[in-house]
Amino acid sequence: MPDLRLMVHSLDAAARHEVRFDITSELVLETKPGVSRPFRMLATRLRLSWSWHTSGRHVGEWHLFWMFHGHRYRTTTGDWSPHEKGFMGDREIDLPDWVLPLIEANAPMAPPVVIVDPMDDEPECRICGCTENEGCPGGCVWVPDPEGKGEICSAHFITAETLVDQQIVRCVEWNDGDPVRILRVQLVAGPDGETFVRYQDVAAQHPAIGELVDRHHLVIPAGGVR
Repeated sequence: MPDLRLMVHSLDAAARHEVRFDITSELVLETKPGVSRPFRMLATRLRLSWSWHTSGRHVGEWHLFWMFHGHRYRTTTGDWSPHEKGFMGDREIDLPDWVLPLIEANAPMAPPVVIVDPMDDEPECRICGCTENEGCPGGCVWVPDPEGKGEICSAHFITAETLVDQQIVRCVEWNDGDPVRILRVQLVAGPDGETFVRYQDVAAQHPAIGELVDRHHLVIPAGGVR
């Protein structure tokens, strides 16, 4: 088991329970057999996130989502790339056994307790203002806010596969959440669903950075956040 440091432990009104650990010793992870685009990653963070289901076949249950973050390189290049940040989830690796005690120790044990103030309005999307009863045209659902600032609906996230050149967006995983300009977007062929995104901070004070991200990675329109 690597050395870990608890980074954040929170339970919010959106029924999301999250624990993050900084990995303070060297931990190199390799993709499991069968992954078409194999790579290795020097892991720097472990994220455990539980969401409470209010509909569907898992209604009334906590659902665990786990992910490793770090720096990675392709096994075909054999060279670390410090600017290529990425993540690994259950599609890339099997859950290491040493993570199981962490899940057991930190998993929520009861349904979330949400205290509703009758004077407050119902929750609304902090980007477009839609609510549970008045959703966006075409429909939308609540999605976890990567910045933890409130409710966000699925209709007003941008996915990596719909980014375009010169678009200005924000992402909690990129540039510390500051606005960035998309310089180039290239879909990567293959079943892993990845996109290469090259971006630069809007002020252009730092070199451009390339990220290989999940094609459905969610980012926020830079001008639309309240």
